[in-house]
Amino acid sequence: MTNIASLRKQLGWSQEKMARKVDLSLGSVLNVEHGAEFNSTTVRAFASGLGIKLEKAFALCASTLGTDELALLAAEIGGSHATTKELPDVKGGKGAPSKEAPKRSRARASRVAVHP
Repeated sequence: MTNIASLRKQLGWSQEKMARKVDLSLGSVLNVEHGAEFNSTTVRAFASGLGIKLEKAFALCASTLGTDELALLAAEIGGSHATTKELPDVKGGKGAPSKEAPKRSRARASRVAVHP
């Protein structure tokens, strides 16, 4: 299962709700969930729609996040079904990540091919 699908399920969201949140078509979300190639526009849509940093959105789309990182991300996004267990140490601190607004990046659009 890809990181996008895992996160969506942790948040208790349908594929349609994820598509609405990130302002992408259902087909685009399904493609990313099934490991298809994606581009920087898709990554920016996930970053903006989920309120996360661009780097985190890229790792999410590329399915390079571990289980603990996904749990932290779900808690950061704040879904009603996100994990509420004690979160692992992150950069020296315990608990949920900071609620500060993420900084947005204006990266140029380019195709990104990700192969598992």
